[in-house]
Amino acid sequence: MVIGAAFLNYFTAILLVLAGNKTKQYRYFDLAKGYGETMTMCVKVIFFLNNWGIVVGYTTLINILISQSLDILVGDTLPEYMISVHSPFWAVVINVVFILPLTLQRNLSSLRYVCLIGFFFVCYVVVVIVAETFNSEICDYKKNFQLIEYAKGKGIFNTWSIALFAFQCH
Repeated sequence: MVIGAAFLNYFTAILLVLAGNKTKQYRYFDLAKGYGETMTMCVKVIFFLNNWGIVVGYTTLINILISQSLDILVGDTLPEYMISVHSPFWAVVINVVFILPLTLQRNLSSLRYVCLIGFFFVCYVVVVIVAETFNSEICDYKKNFQLIEYAKGKGIFNTWSIALFAFQCH
């Protein structure tokens, strides 16, 4: 699965480099203009969907991780909507407090000081994922390792988009 996504990413990059060298156009939009207005619009839609999917994926992940962390740390002292992973509370807070002000900037250079916030969010996600991996209450390796069925591949359709976004974002 991951190897397939890596191969697809590599193959696409090679095709883009070859097309760029032949046409002397080195940006996506310049390459698309060579194929007409329809292709330019298609590239714009793909860029929008890719970026939108990344924002939705990370916002959902941060929402789940913050809810679970607060539930473990403070437990019953917070209202249910703040510690429930099904509640969109933290996703709304993240979008209103962090993402919306970033989208209102006129120049890209205005974001240079705010990139540190994204770095800290990535660090937070990494720390929580590593900590939860070694938490024996959540992951029982001896029991769950026997449940893995390699040959059936049922989860490929659930994880394909995550793998593609991961390879596009790295």
